[in-house]
Amino acid sequence: MINTVYNVVQELLNKNGYGLLTPTRFVYFAETAQLKVLNDAIEEFIQKKRNAARYDSPETLDTLEALKEVFFESTTLSREVEGTVEAYHLLPSDYMRWGSANLDDNTEIAKQEGQYKARLERNRFVTPSLSTPYCHIENNKLYVYPTSIGAIDDNGTLIPWDEVTLSYYRYPKKPNWTYQTVMGKPVFNPDSALYQDFELPQSMMDRLIVEIAEMAGVHIKESTIVQYVSAAKNEDFQKSNR
Repeated sequence: MINTVYNVVQELLNKNGYGLLTPTRFVYFAETAQLKVLNDAIEEFIQKKRNAARYDSPETLDTLEALKEVFFESTTLSREVEGTVEAYHLLPSDYMRWGSANLDDNTEIAKQEGQYKARLERNRFVTPSLSTPYCHIENNKLYVYPTSIGAIDDNGTLIPWDEVTLSYYRYPKKPNWTYQTVMGKPVFNPDSALYQDFELPQSMMDRLIVEIAEMAGVHIKESTIVQYVSAAKNEDFQKSNR
């Protein structure tokens, strides 16, 4: 998919009087665009799931479910960091945004925004417990309350007890349009060890093209991209069958 996106974007730039993107610039725009399209799609997923019975077709929900299957992860967190039991659970390195969190007995941990932390701690009517735990995130660290969660006190020595399961959306892999230079021009090379296609479903290619084109200065509606995509696919097919 990334080569089709590359060719369509370059064609749009050319027809609108803009200079072509260098491969490095394209990859930079591609990474940014993929993150934006993914975050927008997750927001749509959340809203559409709420209103599925009234508004959404099975096809739309199937696409969004497929997106969730690719980027939704689940892992057990620990308070042990480099041999020390900390006051927090360290989030995964590929953590992008929240899904949910539960204790090992399936009790849900309610997520609170960080700015409400002090207010909650002062509120004597809202006391966290093992039946009603809550948490907040600061700098890729998950703080869970009550603080007894995630560790056992053995006569003053804290022993890590991994009982928090986090479900989350991970960052997508960085796309990379790899190439080799032929007669002074970059030519697509998918056989490179550094090659990485977009991870988004094929159905979201038009969105990627719109976002990348806008970053390069060309504003175009998603509905007008179909002909460019079709032409780019035909060109790729002809090249592969020479």
